[in-house]
Amino acid sequence: MTEDAVTAPVPDRIAKITFPRAGRIQPRDGIVTLLASAEDTPCTWVVGPPGAGKTSAVLSSLSAKRGSVLWYQVDEGDSDPAAFFHYLTLAAARGEAVANVRLPPFSPDANFSVSRFARRFFRELMSAEGGLQIVLDNYQDVPSDAALHDIIRVACEEAPLARKFHDRGRRDGQKAL
Repeated sequence: MTEDAVTAPVPDRIAKITFPRAGRIQPRDGIVTLLASAEDTPCTWVVGPPGAGKTSAVLSSLSAKRGSVLWYQVDEGDSDPAAFFHYLTLAAARGEAVANVRLPPFSPDANFSVSRFARRFFRELMSAEGGLQIVLDNYQDVPSDAALHDIIRVACEEAPLARKFHDRGRRDGQKAL
């Protein structure tokens, strides 16, 4: 990815990085309370069967907080670290809190380490003013051997307590992390 790709205007609607429509949300007070009790952890894993209210709970939890939210629809294409960092950079470019943060471009070379790059990337991303929450929706779609699991592990290590990752999935993918 070139420098121009990082600074180019972000299209208004890319489903992969678009916040879901809330519609009529059924209150999920119990789950929201559980999410609130995890405030002192940088990463939260929300798991349940389809229709259990994971999205509603996360949306309710986020609506009660201040700060920017990056909502990211994970899919099997995110097994490629270049694709993941490309779209996450586009998502960050849309957020007000991270608009002034200069994220490093992903460009592997002979001395490249994905985890080292991820550490540098998330240190920069997490330096944004105000609270930043990142939601990785449908994380269960990532193959178990994908490098993305190591990237997210690094991201959670770099997330200060004022920041938060919500990983959403239909099965327990936490074991991969």
